[in-house]
Amino acid sequence: MFRQELTQMGHAQVLLKEDHGVPYIEKRHATDVEMHFYLNIAPQLATLGVHTPRLYHCDTENHVLQLEYIPTPVTLEALNEDSRCFRQLAAIHHFSRLPEHPKRLHQWTEQQTVQALRHLQLPGTAEAHLHQLRAQSETLFYPHACLSGDSNAGNWGIRDNGDLVLFDWERFGEGSPAIDLAPLVKGMGDLASYQAIAERYLAHSSLLSKPTLIQHLILAKAWIVVDVVNILKDRNKPDADTYLNWFRQVLPAWLHKHSGDV
Repeated sequence: MFRQELTQMGHAQVLLKEDHGVPYIEKRHATDVEMHFYLNIAPQLATLGVHTPRLYHCDTENHVLQLEYIPTPVTLEALNEDSRCFRQLAAIHHFSRLPEHPKRLHQWTEQQTVQALRHLQLPGTAEAHLHQLRAQSETLFYPHACLSGDSNAGNWGIRDNGDLVLFDWERFGEGSPAIDLAPLVKGMGDLASYQAIAERYLAHSSLLSKPTLIQHLILAKAWIVVDVVNILKDRNKPDADTYLNWFRQVLPAWLHKHSGDV
């Protein structure tokens, strides 16, 4: 049987496998959050026009998911120009999650910040700006909306019939819509790119005002840096140094420019 390792940033092991010529994804060590999502949430989201991979099998005892393989990747630029992306994210954000539904807890703690800064070794002024943003980030994690929690371009694909599909739901949770929108901004972004993303999204949602959403996008971008740096180092990812070097180059100026915009 054909198999290919596709694991990226998550805890789960992701394999592309084939059965009688039909490819599928097998996700091992799937979280309770993601298994519950595919069993109970995905069918409800489908009625709202949100496309997720079809569930072929869920082994809750062994934490294994077998899912539809989405063959065609999507570029970040294509997502930015595709209104279906923003329409589906808005539908997710307007979905009413029941209290008993398991969710991923999103948070930005002081400890996480200190850990990331230890890896990054930024100038003192930049460190102070990052601490300043974290101190204002509580609003980012209010239960404004349901979230995919991981909507970067690598988690979108296109079916053979043209459907735009969002996969990888182990971070399904609650918070500001900006958490799902920030990964759609290339690099760290600037005010113009945040405004453009906000305008495209707000054509489909009125959960937040444009000024508030832009403020949340800045906070979300900073938080994602902390989260990504810690994941890369904690899990000994081979490309960690490449990411860290890029952050060291761009973060000081970005933090200096945007710490006063929140």
